Amino acid sequence: MDDCMTDPFLRDLVAPLARQLAEPATTADCFVRLASAGEPVRRAAAMLEEVPGEVSALLASYEPSLVAFPGPTPATLVDEALATAADLATYRAVDDQEGDAGLTLILELDAIVSTVVAAERTGRLPEGTADALAVRLESMLVGVSYRAPHLAQLAEDRWLTVGDDPDLVGAYGWLDVLAEAAPSRARIAAVVKAAAARERRIDEAIALLAGARPGPGLPNK
Repeated sequence: MDDCMTDPFLRDLVAPLARQLAEPATTADCFVRLASAGEPVRRAAAMLEEVPGEVSALLASYEPSLVAFPGPTPATLVDEALATAADLATYRAVDDQEGDAGLTLILELDAIVSTVVAAERTGRLPEGTADALAVRLESMLVGVSYRAPHLAQLAEDRWLTVGDDPDLVGAYGWLDVLAEAAPSRARIAAVVKAAAARERRIDEAIALLAGARPGPGLPNK
């Protein structure tokens, strides 16, 4: 990796794509591996003010490799995504003290959705497939974060670091839904609420002082 790639997360995100581009891609599984490695890099790069040169170079190789992929696209992607979402919907934090199983499910669903997005972007799936899938995933995952805040935090971390698709906006909205009750969101909301309350008290105090101060040429009461 280039010396300019100082962000450990970005290095870890880019490494699988670099490895995948160096391997021959001929089977449906290869398409899944290529898309699940490349799409998160696209999403993360879209969130950066300045994209490192190596990332730009990899994405420049990724796009034509994706378009020219000769093998088939898996026909069961939507069903697999819904099955994984069902596992997330029934996730039990008490059975996953370290959070490994929850993170695995999130990354698995992210990889499947990435493949759907890549397939739609390259014309292998009908337009609107990713959006329709996102709606179904969001409806399945509503409320899950309140039962499993640790899972919600994992989803929030993924949402903040990798984000949504820059073109098919909303394709990964299920991450936002799953992160709804993340502890970090609650802390931020509390800080914002406290700041708003302080601002309101200051405004009220200023208004009271202004009301008590006599105007020009008026006698004190």
